[in-house]
Amino acid sequence: MRYVDEKVRAVLQAWTDTFPSNHVKDYSNSIRQYFNDICLMNDCIIKLISEHRNVFIFSTDNLTEAEALDLFKENFLESSLISDTWEETAEKYISQRGNRRTLLIISGNDVSVRQKCLNTFKKMTKIGSFFRTCEAVSDPNPLKGQDNWSGGMQLSDYFYAFPGMRRPDILRLYALTGGTYMFIRDIDESSDYDHALDMLLRYDSLYSSYLPDLLEKSFRTPESYYPILYSISKGNHRLSEIAKDINLPYNKCGNCLEALINNGFVVPVREKDKKNTSLYYCSNTYITSWFRYIYKNRNYQIADKEKLNKIIRDDIDDAIAMPVFREACMRFLKKSERDYLKPFQEGKNLTVEKNIRGVNSYGEGIKIDLSVSAGYTTLFCVFPESVKSTFKKKELKDIIEAVRISFPGTEKELTVFSVNRFSDWCVHYSKYDDYLHEVTLERLRY
Repeated sequence: MRYVDEKVRAVLQAWTDTFPSNHVKDYSNSIRQYFNDICLMNDCIIKLISEHRNVFIFSTDNLTEAEALDLFKENFLESSLISDTWEETAEKYISQRGNRRTLLIISGNDVSVRQKCLNTFKKMTKIGSFFRTCEAVSDPNPLKGQDNWSGGMQLSDYFYAFPGMRRPDILRLYALTGGTYMFIRDIDESSDYDHALDMLLRYDSLYSSYLPDLLEKSFRTPESYYPILYSISKGNHRLSEIAKDINLPYNKCGNCLEALINNGFVVPVREKDKKNTSLYYCSNTYITSWFRYIYKNRNYQIADKEKLNKIIRDDIDDAIAMPVFREACMRFLKKSERDYLKPFQEGKNLTVEKNIRGVNSYGEGIKIDLSVSAGYTTLFCVFPESVKSTFKKKELKDIIEAVRISFPGTEKELTVFSVNRFSDWCVHYSKYDDYLHEVTLERLRY
């Protein structure tokens, strides 16, 4: 017996029974649309469902967290203890599945319970494992993510979906599409970035038409909201900035922002140290990129596509791609199985500093992007300057020296993030230095 969402199971059964594995993408429009609505999935998961029967669906509908845990243990585990936590249960189940390629789809009408279950399994899943977890949701706006960057897929998903694509280009593609599977589903895994961009920018592509259609369905007068979203995409995030940019009274602009928030197009973020002030961001970088590159340039999609390509190439790295990468890095610190931030729980002795400077053995200034201190323990983090930045022997030695020389007297952890591969020297060195951690794009799966 499995406790499942019967509608989802019926669709899965129809899909796996009807279509042979060598025609993975030839499924009917109705099933295709249904999966667009409930779950954003990459090609690996599509193939898993089509080729294997090891697909399980667990619904947390109308259950408390404790009830969901008990029901999962009862129906999915061969043996368990009453005292087992979510983490222990997830670890046992993944171990029980072994090397069988397994997909666990988690659905449910209570976001907090569903997310607890989903995040636990993601946290316990090791890189390279045959176990995958995804979320089935019934939200009418699939662009809503758990934060203002993610549309369901993560950077690591794109890395494995496009094995031949350069890492900086994977990041750019992820930033353009907001991690939303339906925009990349027809792009072949062997495609390079230029071909993928060409497909996205077709005038009749889903990427071009989806957002206007979604706004049309969400509002009676969608044209009233275009200027606000365009202003936010340009970098105006305060109410005063947006209202001034589009010449709209504060109260009317505020009402429109509230409607956009309620419909999932905008997310408010409390400004630090200002209790009653929020900054407003597009809820997904697809929305940001569409308004930044398509909204005012639709004529170029037909008349001069090369000019549109140049506009994107010249702007996307600093405007969208690198902020996306830094957000993914912060999610990694908070959610990865190593739990980097565990020693730094909120407390009176917690100190967070950004953009601090250290010096190497030659007295040269070295930038450290983030430090988090609690007592005598400090975590230092370094992000790449650009999508093209690489870390080789000199760059890494300078950072290590700057941390050791400039910040004595504390127990140190150093985490360096990179879009691109670390040099062989860096990889070798990190194996013998317990305090140094190197994280590349393919590990950013949160």
